[in-house]
Amino acid sequence: MIEIIPDIGINHNGDMKIARRLIWEAKQAGCRVAKFQLYDVDKLFPDKRIIAQEKNWYNEVKRTQISYEQTKDLASYCDNLNIEFLASAFDIERLGWLEGIGVKRHKVATRAN
Repeated sequence: MIEIIPDIGINHNGDMKIARRLIWEAKQAGCRVAKFQLYDVDKLFPDKRIIAQEKNWYNEVKRTQISYEQTKDLASYCDNLNIEFLASAFDIERLGWLEGIGVKRHKVATRAN
């Protein structure tokens, strides 16, 4: 079986209304899973530099960081829509969040340098 999993990732721009709308759209498109990314941008980039296209994207990426409370809210919203919540955890703390929420499976986070 082929499963298409939309990677909502950081496309919500830090706005939880947009995040919930993207989950809803995924459900309407027939997807059974909605995937996010959970990270602490300061742990990943302690020098506060995320350089791409000759620009430092640190502030933009920092804005998309999801808190524990937001993670629980998004997982609950997914449950209400009967769509699986999935997230890449970039550190042990966030992996613990997902375990506490009771996710069915994990996506191993990758980081390209």
